[in-house]
Amino acid sequence: MRTAALALGLLVAASPAHGQDDVLLLGSSSVNGAAGRLVETEVEGWGYPVRRRGRGASGFARPDFFDWQAELFALRPLDRYALVIVLTGGNDTQALRRREGGWIAWEDEPAWVEEYTSRVREFVDTLCDAGVPRVALLLPANGGRPGWSRRIGRVRAAQEAGARASRCGVVLDPGADELEAVDGVHLSGRGARRMWERIEASLRALLPRR
Repeated sequence: MRTAALALGLLVAASPAHGQDDVLLLGSSSVNGAAGRLVETEVEGWGYPVRRRGRGASGFARPDFFDWQAELFALRPLDRYALVIVLTGGNDTQALRRREGGWIAWEDEPAWVEEYTSRVREFVDTLCDAGVPRVALLLPANGGRPGWSRRIGRVRAAQEAGARASRCGVVLDPGADELEAVDGVHLSGRGARRMWERIEASLRALLPRR
């Protein structure tokens, strides 16, 4: 608990007061693909500067590879953001690496769901406590890749549960049906446009009016 409190204190202390006009879009390689670029273009068209931070092959499953919770320190100040959009999950249909060592197998569904949901909630709450008024989990789209399509449903459900259990998290859901993708995971331009049409109104409502 002391470590968590210290981490939060450092995040807040390093975040001076700002006008909350910017939007942060972070997550896996989809942030740098058609989906992320379209969100950036459309939101900036509304007059909100967008910062994109994508890391390929990242997510919440493997903090030993890339730890988004730790990465928040590099993204300070956080309280300047009116909204943080999180787009990840396509790499998370696998066993979970524990920070203290060891694994939670994908096949152990109850333990997997509990741990993954907790990681999402903790990540969102850290952003909330650092001064971000809203954190939106943009649930990963189903690109139609055989096998992966069935598995991504668990990730989507756990992300939604984690966001709803958090202090300022909300969910942007592009739907569970298949959207056009270039490789079964990353959306094509057409798939990204369909995704945008489904989330546009909900996303716009999360931003302060001008």
